[in-house]
Order: sequence, then C-alpha cells, then structure tokens
Amino acid sequence: MNTLHNLDISILIWLNSWVGWREWIDWTIFFRVEILPYFFIAGVLLFAFFYKNEEQKIQNRFMILEAFAASLISRFIIAEIIRLFYNRPRPFEVIDGLNQLLQHAPAYSFPSGHTTFYFALAVTIFFYYKRTGALFIFAALQLTLTRIAVGFHWPSDIVAGAIIAVLASSFIYNYRKHLPVSFKEKIINI
Repeated sequence: MNTLHNLDISILIWLNSWVGWREWIDWTIFFRVEILPYFFIAGVLLFAFFYKNEEQKIQNRFMILEAFAASLISRFIIAEIIRLFYNRPRPFEVIDGLNQLLQHAPAYSFPSGHTTFYFALAVTIFFYYKRTGALFIFAALQLTLTRIAVGFHWPSDIVAGAIIAVLASSFIYNYRKHLPVSFKEKIINI
C-alpha cells in the first residue's frame, strides 16, 4: 500500500510540475479541465443526428442511452457509494506547495467522478464504433490526466474511476439484450 501511495505522489508531483511552467501549457490544461467536457458531451449527442440508415439511427439511440446510463450509474451511484466508505482527501488538501491553476472545493477524491462519467461514455461508444470510441477514450484520458496535474485527484483515483466505468459500461452493454421489447419499441419510435 505504501508503494502505491508513493507512486501516486510521484506521478502527481511530476504532472503538477508542468502547471505554471509555460502559459500555453496552462491554457491546454485549462481547456482539458474546463472546456473539453462540453465538447465531449456534444460529441456523444451528435450520434443522434449522424447515421447512414434507419438501422444505424436506432443503434445510435441505444448507444447514447446506454452511454449515459452507464455514466450516471458509475458516477452518481457507484462512485458515491464508495465515497461513503472511503474518505480520501484531494491532493491539494494534503500536499503543500502544489501549483494551483484552478480551484476546487474540498471533497473526497476517490474514485474520480469525472473519470467514471467520461470513461463510461467513451467505453460505450467504443463497444459500437471502435475507431471513434478510441478517440473518445483518448479524450477521456486527456480530460482526466489534467485533473491530476491541477491537484484535484491522485492517479489511483483516475485508475479506479476508469475501472468502474469499464465495468458499468460492460454491464449495461451486455444487459441491453434483456430489455423488454416494449421498451425497445419506445426508443425506436422516438
């Protein structure tokens, strides 16, 4: 456990050392933390409007529904239940001298809620569209690694959040086969 903690600190300090080094780096960090999430959500929702045929239109509707179901379940149910039992403070609360580019309210950091949410979206898209999903996973990685750099999360918060997201997305993706026909028809007829 001590080795994991030391690794967490080493990675955090290294990523945080980039904050404040160059103005353009700070801008890219700001973009990834504050702006990229909006583009991410918009990218997911664009699947509702871009499709080749009626079959792909229906598939995209289910994908969007599954992606948001997995994201909401992993972020607002699983992550919050874990936080009830494991109260880990954020790095900026316990490490003096971190470069603070952005501000965040003190709260529990394990697991990362942003990671659970955005990785669940990305992984679900990957189940349907491998290449596009890989881009979403890359964007989720960019979004979450910068949360380490600004001192909001420990690296292990991000890893745990990604694992939760993959498990939730996999469960939802595999469960869809068992949905009632009446529910599927309602989605198709939207």
